Amino acid sequence: MMLAGLDEAGRGSIIGPLVICGILVDEDCIKRLVEIGVRDSKLLSRKQRVKLRDMIFKIISDHRIIEVPPFEIDSAVRIHKFNDLEARYFSEIIDQLKPDTAYIDSPLRSCGRFSAMVSSYCRWRCNIVALCHADRDIPMVSAASILAKARRDDIMDSYRNIYGEIGSGYPSDRRTIEFLYNSLEEAEANGIVRRSWRTYSSIIRMRRQADIYRYLG
Repeated sequence: MMLAGLDEAGRGSIIGPLVICGILVDEDCIKRLVEIGVRDSKLLSRKQRVKLRDMIFKIISDHRIIEVPPFEIDSAVRIHKFNDLEARYFSEIIDQLKPDTAYIDSPLRSCGRFSAMVSSYCRWRCNIVALCHADRDIPMVSAASILAKARRDDIMDSYRNIYGEIGSGYPSDRRTIEFLYNSLEEAEANGIVRRSWRTYSSIIRMRRQADIYRYLG
């Protein structure tokens, strides 16, 4: 039996794409994924992810990675369709991998609802199981999580080569906020920032207030 595991990286980031990955693996090879130590990518160091990525490629039968750019994420968020966007790309990967069963790390607490969303877009008929914390509990999903995160790490490195220090890309990172505050126009021009995020609006307000204070001062 062929099984798929699907997960994403960068869902909450304000910089860069959402990276969605799916892997296909023979049921008999799942034990090997466990033996090499796959687990939720967030629990691994970058060095561990890189090492595991190379080992995962030797075990799985196939994989797909899709990078969803910020402008497409913004379009979906503004019409409250972000989960729908993710479901469509998960279904696209399932259609390409053609597993017997696909396991997905659900972005919704209502896992059955998300399973139904993905299934509604799929042309390939298979059993679709969306679970909360699947990246922690299901080896195939852990493997997909690692590949997605490793790819996003590479993308963020490419940004650092251009802009210098940008932090992790997440709103909770002070370095990311400082970069956007100081270099927002450049980031916008190159399409790496998500304008639909509240953090983006907050930065715009802070910059306007600073301009007013400078004018009054």
